[in-house]
Amino acid sequence: MFEIKFKIVSFCNKELEDMDEMTFRYDFLLGNVKLVSNDATIEMEWGWIPLLDFSICLFLINKKLSKNPISKDKFEFTDSDQYIEFLRNGNFVIIKPSFSDNVISTTLKKFEMATNLLFVQIEDIIKEQDSSILINNNFILSPEIVFSKIIF
Repeated sequence: MFEIKFKIVSFCNKELEDMDEMTFRYDFLLGNVKLVSNDATIEMEWGWIPLLDFSICLFLINKKLSKNPISKDKFEFTDSDQYIEFLRNGNFVIIKPSFSDNVISTTLKKFEMATNLLFVQIEDIIKEQDSSILINNNFILSPEIVFSKIIF
């Protein structure tokens, strides 16, 4: 079992239809995150994690890891020196944070499912919060993670 749980702490109070990409990605949804497996939990209950950016980055990390059976990537928090390393070794992904001794080992398939689910959940919350995002030409929400005119 591997899950990515989150709790929204705050929403940006600007109108989504007028937001630029940076505000949308880094300020719109802030909250806490937990990475949970049967054996360990990595808690990030800081209240300031940009949930949209986190979901985009994990989605992209999964794409990168899935290309090579021996690979690694890192998510770095912009508001601190903390980071999370993701190491793929065959069919397994090891998740090692700089801020905790807890380490999670999960399968690549479970990691992929959890990162895809996180993205869908964040996307649904954004659409529920303000449907005007659908008319903002700066953003396109899609499974391919194209959030602006810039393709990641």
